[in-house]
Amino acid sequence: MRGFYQKFRDFWTGLGLAVRWILLSSRLYFFLAILFTVLSGLYGVVQAVFLKSIIDSLQNGDAYGRIFLSAVLIILGLLVNKVVSRLLFALNRIVTDQMGFRLEMEILKAMDGVSAAQMDDPQFLNQLEQAKTLVKNQPNSIFMNMFGILTELAGIAGYLTILLRFQFAAPLILLAASVLLFIVNNRYEETVMSYLFSMSPERRKMGYYSGLLTARDSYEEIRAYRSADFLRMRYEDSMRSQMQKAWSIFRKNGVLYTAAALLSYIGCAAVYLWVLYEAHRGRIGIGDVTMFLAACVGIQGLFVEFIDGCCVLPASLSALRHYQNFIEETRTKKSPAASFLPEEKWKEYAVVFDSVSFAYPGSDVTVLDHTSFAIPKGGTAALVGVNGAGKTTVVKLILGLYDNYTGDIYLSGKNARLWTAQERAGFVSVMFQNNLKPSLTLREAVTMGLETDGETV
Repeated sequence: MRGFYQKFRDFWTGLGLAVRWILLSSRLYFFLAILFTVLSGLYGVVQAVFLKSIIDSLQNGDAYGRIFLSAVLIILGLLVNKVVSRLLFALNRIVTDQMGFRLEMEILKAMDGVSAAQMDDPQFLNQLEQAKTLVKNQPNSIFMNMFGILTELAGIAGYLTILLRFQFAAPLILLAASVLLFIVNNRYEETVMSYLFSMSPERRKMGYYSGLLTARDSYEEIRAYRSADFLRMRYEDSMRSQMQKAWSIFRKNGVLYTAAALLSYIGCAAVYLWVLYEAHRGRIGIGDVTMFLAACVGIQGLFVEFIDGCCVLPASLSALRHYQNFIEETRTKKSPAASFLPEEKWKEYAVVFDSVSFAYPGSDVTVLDHTSFAIPKGGTAALVGVNGAGKTTVVKLILGLYDNYTGDIYLSGKNARLWTAQERAGFVSVMFQNNLKPSLTLREAVTMGLETDGETV
């Protein structure tokens, strides 16, 4: 029971996030989408009612004007439904693109608070990839599912009203037949989403191998060492692992889904035959038969679509919650450690390492072991040592790429843990061996990350 309550709570939490993002992007879109989806869902119901009116009028020999008016209203409803559907599709594309840009911008801003230790953490990289995947693929599907479910609910409510005029048990039979389909489909969707999340490391490996095989920078080395076959083999191994799991999921759940769908449509067929039997006995007219059968087929189709949407939407909303958690975690700043040395002691130095020890995340090798040195302001210093001595590590710690060290680092008399990324950018400049080569002008490259004006440059 607790698990069900947690899923229910998570669903509404994710739904609240989705609605909040929609309202932030466009309030007009939100209200228009609700209006359009309700109109679209009720079109089939209205069509069935007017079709019954046409048949009853033909049987009763009513004036042609009434028949003509009903037919015109059906055609007009078809036109409105078509226009509304296209407008909703276009609006959804525009707003979800805008929302995708907003979500991606949040990721780009959050990266300012990410440390190099996190970038070395496979679990963090997995969360980052999932967040980026949501930005690229999920916004459109989330909102199409949300408003699709609203469309289906409007149609189901209308068809239920019609079927209750026939027999109270009819919609209950259709609903009961659909419950099993919902359970099977929900389990299938949960299995698929679990599979997709577990495959993120494998997909990242495939992207890495593919990038090496197609990148200009690695072309000479791959050709020289004849490593293309090896990389392709690793790519195929990762792909084969994914495909084996995918086929296993399909074989296990495909049979169950087919059986559940068959039972669901058997329930629909039972109600369908029940209506025909009552018509054969003369208890209902031809117009009622047409309306009831249209409602029977319509509600069954909407039930199936509603079930599919309800199974897919929780997984999509779960991805949205994971995204929100990722953003909040990256924004959470650790409180800086208090300095045990007075800053006045180091004010004449540009850089001070005071008994600093450091090991890279995931490694037991201590690169710096109680290292201490000081570089005076305006002075020149050279770090000399063999490969692996820790020269680059010192530079990375000065840049603040890692903060999991012990001891203290002072920059211009201030504890390095208290420096913001913007302050460091104005204090330290580094040219790495494998440097960034952005497509920028010289002015943009020099001032990148700094707050300055053209005159200063």
